[in-house]
Amino acid sequence: NAPSDGVERSGENGIFAVSSAPTDNVISEIQSYKRKIKLPRYGVFMPSFLGYNQYGALLNKDLQGVVLSCEPQVGTIASDGRFVASGTSGGMVTATYNGNIQTEFEVELVASAEIAFKLDSVLIDSKKEYPVEIQSIIDQNTMEVLPGALTWVSNNPSVCSVEGGILKGFSNGSTYVVGQLGDFKDT
Repeated sequence: NAPSDGVERSGENGIFAVSSAPTDNVISEIQSYKRKIKLPRYGVFMPSFLGYNQYGALLNKDLQGVVLSCEPQVGTIASDGRFVASGTSGGMVTATYNGNIQTEFEVELVASAEIAFKLDSVLIDSKKEYPVEIQSIIDQNTMEVLPGALTWVSNNPSVCSVEGGILKGFSNGSTYVVGQLGDFKDT
C-alpha cells in the first residue's frame, strides 16, 4: 500500500445496499434513456427503454416491444418503430409497453441544423440498391435524417436514379446525384 500522503490511514469509501423488496419479475414501469431529444426536421430517432418492476428495481436495460405514438404535428412513426420528426413542431412522444404501461419523451424540433451526406461518393451496380445516408449533428449527437424527405435529381438518369432516398444503378457510367431539403443542397 502506498498512500498519497505516505502514511496508511482508515478509509470508509464504500457502500453496500440491499433491497428488501420481494422478488418481482413483472415490468410495471418503463423509462426512456433520453427524456428529451433535439432533432432537425425529418430527423430519425430510435429510442431505447428501461423496464422496472413495481418496487423500482431495474429488470431490463434494453426493453423490446415498446410501441411509439404521437400527434401528427410532432411527427410519424416509421414501420420499423423509429420516430420521424416530420411534423411542424416539437412535442411529446408516447411509448407504450404491453398495451397499458406508458412513458413519454420530449422532442424539440430544431429550426436549422447542419445536415450532410454520410458518403461523398458511392460505387453501386444494378443488382444492389443503396439507401442514401444523411446525417445531422445537434449538440454532440449524430443522428440520421430521413432520405425520403429530400427531393432528388440525377444528372444522368440513364446511369442511376434516386427514389425515396434509395439509389438505384442502371448502367455503367458516373453521374452526380443532388439531394435538396429546404435550404440544404448537397451532391
